[in-house]
Amino acid sequence: MKTRLIDNAVDYPMVEPWWVAHQGVAVPRNVLPPVGVMVEDEDGHPLAAAWLYLAVGVGVAWMSWSVTNPAMLPQKRVKALEVVTDALEVLCATHDYGIMFTETDKPALTRWFKARGFVQNHTGVTQLFKRV
Repeated sequence: MKTRLIDNAVDYPMVEPWWVAHQGVAVPRNVLPPVGVMVEDEDGHPLAAAWLYLAVGVGVAWMSWSVTNPAMLPQKRVKALEVVTDALEVLCATHDYGIMFTETDKPALTRWFKARGFVQNHTGVTQLFKRV
């Protein structure tokens, strides 16, 4: 698997149906940060994507909007998510962002992130957003 930076203008139409397939609604394009990573197989077929919000001056980054191609087998999705997470960690380290956080309401993903060194710091919290 290989990674590349995301071009929101080009890549959004491709990942929009992935979100719809997984959760029934797509993330609005205008809220995606300019920094993101796409994972592709060796033939250039897209497998997973995630974005990174970078808080200026405080060294904290938020990994968000992770999504995988729903046409893949679950084992390949897990590997693609691992590759995209690793790539975002490298971006954080390269730019002196010492903390990367993320969130999920899925117990399996919580376990998956914890197994990769993430520390759970909140429970019983629901993140909400509204288009305004």
